[in-house]
Amino acid sequence: MICLARNHATGSLSANPALFAPMPFYFGPAARRLFGWYYPARFGAERASAIVLCPPIGYEAVCTSATYRYLAERLSDAGYPVLRFDYDGTGDSFGSDEDGDRLQSWQDSIGYAIDTLRQKSARHDVVLFGVRLGATLAAFAAAEHGDVSRLILWAGFPTGRSYLREQRALHAARVRANAAPPLVGSLPYEEAAGFVVTRETAGELLQLDTSSLDNPPAAQALLIDRDDLPNEKRLGERLTALGTTVTRVKWPGYASMMRDTQETEIPIFTIDSIIGWLNDNVARSSESGARPGSEFPPESCRLETETYTEEPLICDTGVKSFGILTSPQQKNSHSATAVLLLSVGANPHIGPNRMYVALARQLASQGFSVLRLDVPGVGDSAEGAATGRQAIYSASTIADVVMVMSELEKRIGADSFALVGLCSGAYMAFRIAGDDSRVKAQVLINPQTFEWHEGDSLEIRLSQSYKQTRLYLTSLNDRRTLKRILRGQVNTRGIAGALMKRMSSKLTLVLRHAVSLTTKLRPFETSVSRTLRAIADRGTSTLFIFADEDFGIEVTASHIGPKAQRIRGTNKPRMETIPGADHTFTPKASREIMLSLVTEHLSRTL
Repeated sequence: MICLARNHATGSLSANPALFAPMPFYFGPAARRLFGWYYPARFGAERASAIVLCPPIGYEAVCTSATYRYLAERLSDAGYPVLRFDYDGTGDSFGSDEDGDRLQSWQDSIGYAIDTLRQKSARHDVVLFGVRLGATLAAFAAAEHGDVSRLILWAGFPTGRSYLREQRALHAARVRANAAPPLVGSLPYEEAAGFVVTRETAGELLQLDTSSLDNPPAAQALLIDRDDLPNEKRLGERLTALGTTVTRVKWPGYASMMRDTQETEIPIFTIDSIIGWLNDNVARSSESGARPGSEFPPESCRLETETYTEEPLICDTGVKSFGILTSPQQKNSHSATAVLLLSVGANPHIGPNRMYVALARQLASQGFSVLRLDVPGVGDSAEGAATGRQAIYSASTIADVVMVMSELEKRIGADSFALVGLCSGAYMAFRIAGDDSRVKAQVLINPQTFEWHEGDSLEIRLSQSYKQTRLYLTSLNDRRTLKRILRGQVNTRGIAGALMKRMSSKLTLVLRHAVSLTTKLRPFETSVSRTLRAIADRGTSTLFIFADEDFGIEVTASHIGPKAQRIRGTNKPRMETIPGADHTFTPKASREIMLSLVTEHLSRTL
């Protein structure tokens, strides 16, 4: 990655001496800019083809984000110029999944990516890679474009109907797992793991069928079957019938790649095999291609709308931390406050369900500057001093975020900060706010812990799988729950262990608080309640937001009481609970309430 330096005379981005490092930029139509990363080919190893990486849609795009980044880096090292990008209405690009003409706009996005990559790489020969619906879209876009040489399609859907069927099954399973209310039939959309499919988009997808392809999308195609299910033959059979030379393989890694971001595993063997197939079929090139920095005009450095501007930002504070800075077009009294949206586990900076994109643009309309930050080791940031899954709670990661705050003071003139985080992001916000007086507001969403020590296990994450104690105790009276227990479908040992640990911790705190009352000693305080009281005393506001069944409610109440009554004064923490939500606010209705609460709190208190 490169450190971006803003040239205030021209507005352009300049690269550091690492000339062939990847470059974030915007491309496509001026009214609906697309975001992407350009990876130039490593000098001395150039191949004759350039490669566009077409992501899946929705939750699957989030799951595969680490794999796509790793694949882009490996391809670049192997001599292939690469464009990794977000479709219209997804990721960091303009728009939302509720806009119209989704299917056509996704295919158009691939077309813009092909043309842009050709321009920047000086390669005419283009290969498309895609996973799941990204593979299906790549096949249609290639057929429409007419001059794509090769396709690499991993577990592509033969039809949009099969994609919808799978997404509906995923949503139904999550509804059952979270005891959430089912969708209301009158709603103008469906939900799929936190992303919206409008009725219009569903109708478009129902018409998508690879059997309707009437000309070969490419001369060659590598089809990678899922290693966890029987082969799906329809897409390959259609391509063969159209005259495409199809190579079918079943390489490992699909299931582990498609896990939640915190658990995903990059399929190294399959990526090595993909590069091997390309090397066998793509000649070396004498062309070194366009140089990054010389091909990025000022308009490619930002996304402009009537209410906000977005631009990529890389803060080099010893660790190159990446984020997207959303700035208001109209300045007001809020504009000197920078809001940091902190990483949620290993989720990239768009946040779970793309909620951080919506929140950043909403806050910018109120005058705030907002940085959606990938902390070190997450998303598009470099690895920090701490590595692995525990890095999100490490002291070094928190120190890196504090340095990013200092960098924002210099770059945009911020004189105060608000920190917003969900789960691990809430933990980081709390630890920083306790020590840094520049923080004037914090919003802690479903925090699971307030204390962490280097070397601690990630048992905290396991608690997210278990609902609040009262809900489990109540469910024991439910015949369906008892039947599931008898069938061995419930992790009774894990639940029992979690409940016993909760009860033990809660009983200890209750007894200590009772002793302090009966002996008329100073009211018992934990280190957490002392920190929250100190934060309140210095005038920093705190808003807690909880899903109504989240375990974080119990954790927080054990320190400050169910309604924060153990914190005295007019600036005591505010606590809000949202019914029907899950830990990451997957249901759209609950997510919108949460975003409104955050925006209202920051606008009122800052």
